Amino acid sequence: MYWHQYDVRQREVHPVRALRNSPYRGGGATVDDGTLYFLTTRESENELIGYTPGREQFFDFPVEEDEGLVAVISTELGKLVLTTSRLISIDRPRVLLTLEGGRKIERGYTLDDEVFLEISDGATLGFYVFHLGTDRLIPLATGLNAVRGGDKVGNSRSIGGTVFFTAVQGERQVFYSYSRELQRMYEVESISKYWLPYQEKPLIATYQGEFIYQSHSRRYGTEIHRFRPPYTHRVSGTVYSDVNGNGQLDSNDRPVANERVTATNGNGIASFTDNLGNYTLYLEASKSYEITVATPDCHTSPSSFSFTTTKGQDSIVRNFLLSPNYGDTHLTPRLESATARCGFTVPFWLTVSNDGCQPQSGTATLELHPEAEFVEAATAPTEEQDGIYTWAYTDLQPGQHYQVKLQLRMPDENFAGQEIPMLAHTLTTDSEGTEVRDTFQYADVLRCAIDPNDKRSWPARPEETGSNYTQLNEAITYMIRFQNTGNDTAFTVRLEDQLSDQLDLETFKPLTASHDYHVTLADDGKLEVLFPNILLVDSLTNEPGSHGFFTFEILPKENVEDFTAIENTAGIYFDFNAPVITNTVTNTIVEVLDGDKDGYLFYADCDDTDAAINPGMTDIVSNGIDENCDGVDGVTSLTAFSAHLLRLSPNPTRDRLSVALSRDAIFQYQLVSLQGQLVDRGWLQQSTELSLAGLPPGVYLLRMMDERGGALTRRVVKQ
Repeated sequence: MYWHQYDVRQREVHPVRALRNSPYRGGGATVDDGTLYFLTTRESENELIGYTPGREQFFDFPVEEDEGLVAVISTELGKLVLTTSRLISIDRPRVLLTLEGGRKIERGYTLDDEVFLEISDGATLGFYVFHLGTDRLIPLATGLNAVRGGDKVGNSRSIGGTVFFTAVQGERQVFYSYSRELQRMYEVESISKYWLPYQEKPLIATYQGEFIYQSHSRRYGTEIHRFRPPYTHRVSGTVYSDVNGNGQLDSNDRPVANERVTATNGNGIASFTDNLGNYTLYLEASKSYEITVATPDCHTSPSSFSFTTTKGQDSIVRNFLLSPNYGDTHLTPRLESATARCGFTVPFWLTVSNDGCQPQSGTATLELHPEAEFVEAATAPTEEQDGIYTWAYTDLQPGQHYQVKLQLRMPDENFAGQEIPMLAHTLTTDSEGTEVRDTFQYADVLRCAIDPNDKRSWPARPEETGSNYTQLNEAITYMIRFQNTGNDTAFTVRLEDQLSDQLDLETFKPLTASHDYHVTLADDGKLEVLFPNILLVDSLTNEPGSHGFFTFEILPKENVEDFTAIENTAGIYFDFNAPVITNTVTNTIVEVLDGDKDGYLFYADCDDTDAAINPGMTDIVSNGIDENCDGVDGVTSLTAFSAHLLRLSPNPTRDRLSVALSRDAIFQYQLVSLQGQLVDRGWLQQSTELSLAGLPPGVYLLRMMDERGGALTRRVVKQ
């Protein structure tokens, strides 16, 4: 079969002379950007030919005899040819991907720096993204079956950076959507694989920014469904501080880091600027938004603009210029790590955050635990002496972070279960030359068996109920730690965290992280942290390099009731694998931790309304008061109660409290609030059950008295 061309003006057909020695051998042909691509056999050699009419230019590349042509696509790296078994770069002729084992490329789409591929192996169908630049093939969904017989074509379509595809998984036909921008794959819909009739045409089409596909409902049977990809419009830009105050963006203005940028459309979604002041928001199509930049203490003149997302304008760039308000000097040091593991080399991150309103230069210092060993640091310390390491930094702008990644070898198993305290501190001077210091106390517990993907929260106040009491006006700091324990590099890590409705989302603040990240917080408390192109190595290749973390803080709402338990759990996604679910952390909110300000928190103090009663006091014998909170009133009471062991369960309780003594005797009891109000009293013989259902949440004191005047007081927590 030889090539001919049709002259429209002359209405004549004549052979293409330049191709007279390149007959079409079958296997597919396509035209892209004025160039004809096809397969030929010349002098017993199979070749892929690219021919541009009028320029007499050729592109040729050797192919296998059974290799077919699938498509030619344009990408960030230039044009790529997809054959049934290979991905070939035309501009710099080389093979990017070769499939083996009978696998075959059925279809492909360009997604900026990725290529979406349908790949079959004769029995099953898989969907993948090929990452250009790293030549990595990442599975999205594999081991699936084609929807229609053995025909694998027609199961996917693309719009911009989004692909919609369908296949059969078990007994279900599943419709998926993959977003290159968000690095996320969604399950859009799932129906029985028997509900749709056998089709000869593709199941999916596109129209005006929507995917059109056949589905099924029990009420109406087979019908046409539409799916508009979410968050297809991007607003991005940079937030600057108008340093010279001229009201115009120029080279003297500096970027503003860690600034909240919010898009509002009934509901809101917030993002935060990175260290270079850049922000990105992904928004819905055909909706009106107001984009606002929050202006905390360091800036004035809040900025905003309104616009409507429309087809053909998928990306908008808008910069903001804020007026600086030079105020206090404040720097915050932090020291984070992967889980401290016996005898292991563990990655640490020493971070200094400029929380003030002035550019600062200074030092960050780390004082090691005596049994910890310094291994290396990505940035060499400027000073080192007797386990104390110091780094100098300059011109740290407000909102920016200075971070040093280092590796420390942990103590051996002889220290298992013990805290490994280390001190981080920073030193700078304010505009008047006065030294400004701040410190951070690190105290992770050394463990020999660990789960490297976990969640932690501060304040962390250990006590017998595990409630982790937190005062209402204290910020809760959360840290999500992750490790790639697979067998290959993770290109993307995504954290998903549904924040409690008892937290004030307006006070959310990213603190530090191990890698560059993009954070999004929705009005419903859905937090998503994306680490794009993180290239997190696996633990078998580089154990210290396989770790990462993200830390943020947030305040409880002002109207949270006493003894409300705020729980938090996160999901960690490595590429497109199923999530790793972390442990759950709890912070129980109380209005006051130390009501009498005697230095003992209420759960360690048997009477938090009287500063003269606490575990540090000396007990006065036989005065009916347990001054030192040891459960007895001096030696007389100790004799009386020595044979009577008191058991309360459950404690804390939401409803009923079981009170039991080890011996059969008659006792009087009183239940008193921390304000001294008597809420219940009575007599018991060995055991009884008290109802606390009608009482507000809080801490109560249960006082037991025997016939000889001995007394015993225990704390009861009502949740």
